Amino acid sequence: MCRPLLAARQTAAGLTVLLSLASLQVAAGQTPGPVKVATDRVGYQQVDGLSLTLDLYLPQDGKKNRPAVVWLHGGGFSGGKPSQFRPQSESLASNGVVCASVRYRLTGEAPFPACIEDAKAAVRFFRANAEKYGVDPDRIAVGGGSAGGHLAAMVGLTPGEFEGQGPNLQTSSRADLLILFNPALDLRELGKAAERRKRSGDRLPGAAALARWSPITHVSANVPPTLILHGDQDTTVPYRQAVAFRDALSAEGVKVELFTAEGKGHSWFNRPPDLQVTTRRVVQFLEHNGFWPTQNETSP
Repeated sequence: MCRPLLAARQTAAGLTVLLSLASLQVAAGQTPGPVKVATDRVGYQQVDGLSLTLDLYLPQDGKKNRPAVVWLHGGGFSGGKPSQFRPQSESLASNGVVCASVRYRLTGEAPFPACIEDAKAAVRFFRANAEKYGVDPDRIAVGGGSAGGHLAAMVGLTPGEFEGQGPNLQTSSRADLLILFNPALDLRELGKAAERRKRSGDRLPGAAALARWSPITHVSANVPPTLILHGDQDTTVPYRQAVAFRDALSAEGVKVELFTAEGKGHSWFNRPPDLQVTTRRVVQFLEHNGFWPTQNETSP
């Protein structure tokens, strides 16, 4: 376990100052195609007395070798629920993409980097059970928003690190694509801002730990194709982090796109009409990278 993180609640008191997301209000609506939603959820790991689950969104036509997206919710690492990505999951599943939305340990339940380890455990579980859920194990995208965007990026940028001691350790936790909404990419910058705004007596992780937990410090030529969607008026996670991350990936020859939402703040992407706009952009990204269902998907 990395140090100098002292306690889960101390971390939450610091980083959550800048990373918390408001509860997302999403208009309910019918999905355009047949989708099976595993409302009872599927367990992917037992750890620290907790049963960690993921919500599955499965097309009902029984085809195999489908592309998939694993979603990681936002909430400042201390809150949020997998249902935050229900709209995107239902929309993609209705068009033949298998989706999973993950519940990971929050900072009130376990200190960093437990949430990163859980994100990787969920991807390993999904890949290990690819045949069962009709998924192509070589076409698993990982996405998320804010804190979840940070976790998705860490999955994609730190192969072989932060794997934890969970199940399926012989299965790869790699991400084949990354989809990042307003992601927290440099915790060092956010930690400094939180330090200025913290309550008296709060303690934050040291600079070395924040650097190790920051995706920007793990950039290499091996990062999978990446889509970043960020509001340029975001006061929670500054837009400049997305620009710096894009430029760093580009310098390494990584295929990366930055969708700039002009005039938008932090949780813009999950509210209509922006929800529809960003979902279409995600679909385009999946299509351009061979992650959209085609005739290659086979019947059982």
